[in-house]
Amino acid sequence: MFQGKRLKKVYMDIEQPEKVPGLDGFRQKLEGVGIAVYMTGRDGKTVRTLDSRSAVLWLPDENASYFADGSLWITDRDDRVRTLAGKGIAVAAYLCDRNRGEDFSCLRYAVEGFEDMEPEFLERVYLRYAGLPWHILDTARCTVRETTVEDVEAFYQIYAQPEITRYMEALFADREAEIWYTRDYIEKVYGFYGFGMWTVTTRENGDVIGRAGLTMREGFETPELGFVIAPWRQRQGIACEVCEAILRYGVDELGFEEVQALVEPGNCASLQLCRKLGFTDVGTVQTKGLTQNTDMGQSDNENTGMPEKDGKIFRRMYKRLSPKIQIG
Repeated sequence: MFQGKRLKKVYMDIEQPEKVPGLDGFRQKLEGVGIAVYMTGRDGKTVRTLDSRSAVLWLPDENASYFADGSLWITDRDDRVRTLAGKGIAVAAYLCDRNRGEDFSCLRYAVEGFEDMEPEFLERVYLRYAGLPWHILDTARCTVRETTVEDVEAFYQIYAQPEITRYMEALFADREAEIWYTRDYIEKVYGFYGFGMWTVTTRENGDVIGRAGLTMREGFETPELGFVIAPWRQRQGIACEVCEAILRYGVDELGFEEVQALVEPGNCASLQLCRKLGFTDVGTVQTKGLTQNTDMGQSDNENTGMPEKDGKIFRRMYKRLSPKIQIG
């Protein structure tokens, strides 16, 4: 079910929309979830809605409050790409035979067809441009979403508990350094992979109670499950609830076929939880470092993650994923 709330308008700036396969169907999908769609005229200067009303095409100037307008452009015109991108406006290129030789490297996103596209994709494109977090999933009690810099203060409260840092690297002593790291992670990890360690909040009041997600570790080709739950919300089944949903997300949305978790041998509760989630102990490994995450580690009770110390020994827990994930 589409849960978008931010994207309000999509401008389809395509020279010959009638020749684009799947465009009409996708346009109807967008309208069906409340997103207004505007098609530009052949002159590139007028727009029309589904009911064929026409108006002068609006190109925002430098002073426009664009992101408050909730608009996203899709265009196959290279001149329009340069104009919109130069103003910092959310725009994706539509790639077709006519523009294959054009340079769209200034854009974050490009699309090649609309037949299988869903409104959620454009919502996420817009959120990325607007610097807003993606909603990942909901469980019965929790919401998992991308991390924001506003979450950092709550992380310090969680990491201040001795049981959290028993096996886990602490956050930076300097909060500004942690905020800088978080911004960098959002831009480079979320922006490149589309997944990573996310923030766990309660659905009841939105309180931050942990982190969980899927990452890629240097030296491994298998994605890794990691999680940390605040001590005051442990032993309530939350870690299992959240991780089960993340594993399903890994299959359904990311197409993963396997996943691993690295757990320190003494972290009995995490090992037990991994077994409950269907992981098998396949032996020990020695880590070499990380590519995605540099401050997630492991803690006793209900936490496991990605340690940054090189040369540590871990139990490697492995799980083969399938469309129907069974919890033992």
